[in-house]
Amino acid sequence: MAITQISGSGCFIGIPIMDKNENVYGTLCAMDSDPYQFTDEHIRILKSLTSILSYVVELENAEKKMSTELAKAKAIQKSVLSPKMDDEHIQIEGVYYPTHYLSGDMYSWYKIDSSRYGIMLIDVMGHGVSASLISMALRSLMTNLILKVIDPVDVCKELNKQLYKLLPSKIISYATGIYLVIDTKLKTIEYVNTGHPPGLLKLDGDLVDIEPTSTAIGLIEAPEISKKTFSYQKDIDILLYTDGLLELDGEKSLQKNVTKLSSLFINQNISIFDWIETQIIEKSTEFPDDISIVRVKTK
Repeated sequence: MAITQISGSGCFIGIPIMDKNENVYGTLCAMDSDPYQFTDEHIRILKSLTSILSYVVELENAEKKMSTELAKAKAIQKSVLSPKMDDEHIQIEGVYYPTHYLSGDMYSWYKIDSSRYGIMLIDVMGHGVSASLISMALRSLMTNLILKVIDPVDVCKELNKQLYKLLPSKIISYATGIYLVIDTKLKTIEYVNTGHPPGLLKLDGDLVDIEPTSTAIGLIEAPEISKKTFSYQKDIDILLYTDGLLELDGEKSLQKNVTKLSSLFINQNISIFDWIETQIIEKSTEFPDDISIVRVKTK
């Protein structure tokens, strides 16, 4: 070894740094230009140090592997979110910002028939992996429910049933959400809000709250779920969001945040999406909760 040539007639000892499968990462060396006799205690200490270094290397490798897997999971979760829809009757688009790699937020929309559209936004309690697994489980049900069951009450009852029996009794989880069925021919909006922050609806010149009509789903076996119906004459504009949006700029008062969001929505001095980009990207704002927004406009 070249290092032994440098040490000359001095002393040198090397202990390999290996993982549990005995793959060698490197060598921990001790050397001196003067002759020296390493004792068993010196060797024991060096071996202990190599064990620690091996553990650190394995932790770093595990972290890299986990980050890679989480990045894949994030891409999968994002891929099942509905893409922008823009046809002769309606425009629907959404944005999604998870706090971590994964999120409990989920949105989805479908064209049910020639004039009806089903739109759902869900926010599962918590963040990260556990919340994302539940939201993905609910997402797997949405296509069939929205396209075949359709009615907001029946859809939310089935989601509640599935979420309630999904987890063991000792694990408490729930989801809030809003499900809309918009009929562009009859010009009606039917909705259920399961304990979710009120959506905002521009209805024939007025701003109306899409307020809660029931409790969150998954908490009890058979909650009372009811729906509300709006009729409209002119085109409508709807903003749905998860509660992370209300915490975005650090304001502690929920009511102040709702008022600010309502004002932004009404005045349209800047689009909601542009405002979020400014808060998150340009200001590098750290946000404590997942953020999802869905915007719906009829034509």
